[in-house]
Amino acid sequence: MKDHYRTLGVPDNASELEIKLAYRRLAKRYHPDVNAGAKGAEERFKEITEAYSILSDFSLRHAYDTRRMRPAIYYPEPKEEKKDPRRKDYSEEELEWARARHKKKVQAHMTRRKKILTGMIVMFIVFMTASGIFDRWIEQKREDESKEFAARLDSMMKIKQEYAKTHIETMDSPFDSLFGSGVHDSESKNKLYIFMPFSDAVICAMQTEPPYRTIRNEFIRAQMGFVMNEVPDGKYIVKLYTGKMWDVNKKTPDGRKLGGFTKDELFLKVDANPIRLQNFKIKNMPANVEDTITLSPAHLKFDTITREEFFYQGE
Repeated sequence: MKDHYRTLGVPDNASELEIKLAYRRLAKRYHPDVNAGAKGAEERFKEITEAYSILSDFSLRHAYDTRRMRPAIYYPEPKEEKKDPRRKDYSEEELEWARARHKKKVQAHMTRRKKILTGMIVMFIVFMTASGIFDRWIEQKREDESKEFAARLDSMMKIKQEYAKTHIETMDSPFDSLFGSGVHDSESKNKLYIFMPFSDAVICAMQTEPPYRTIRNEFIRAQMGFVMNEVPDGKYIVKLYTGKMWDVNKKTPDGRKLGGFTKDELFLKVDANPIRLQNFKIKNMPANVEDTITLSPAHLKFDTITREEFFYQGE
């Protein structure tokens, strides 16, 4: 007895749909039109058709199973299914087209995912490379800043050393050890206002009468002024030592290291009547306790004197 289940390649309890699909697949493969002149294919096609005609019919299948002396398999009467008007039966060609389209979409999706993954890998590599470059740039910048800071610090130290070498404050009396300490009269109200507009200078007030002493010497920066207070009564001339770049280690003519200008030094004397300062009235002459001098070529005339004349200490 022929085993129609084996002919179609389905199990004994195969459903109606499984039997139908198996038949379609085999019929398409062994159809005489496809296998022209092949006797074996024709016989095989007849067996397949016979098996399907029996197993696709509920009554014939039941009788066939009984003849095979197998336990009766209960096949419920197929219920007539209500066809969904929205459901469409697709042909094999339409299904193949749908499968091909789905495969194409899956391939396109996988291609996109591959591109995205490749892009992420490239971005990661770029990020890591950029991070390394950035870290090296930061390290180089810090190293450059450290070198720059060290250079600035070294420059500041040099400036500080140079400043210490040449520093002198306004109102310092650099030549007290040469001329003697400044002469003051605590009871005197005499004041001499001096303004120096054009150069750093040492300003000296020198007596015009014996013993011709230099009673005051003060250092002043250009564009600054100062006041000589408590000046004793008397007549005075003003002499100047001007120049640039004061060096505290420069020596005076007698060999003492009292300081002096190292550039453009010049020794001058104001060519004007002596300054008279007095607290009391003289016959036919009022008291004069204050005077102001602006040491500018626009206001006064200067005579050039020698270094020895400037450093003259009196009788």
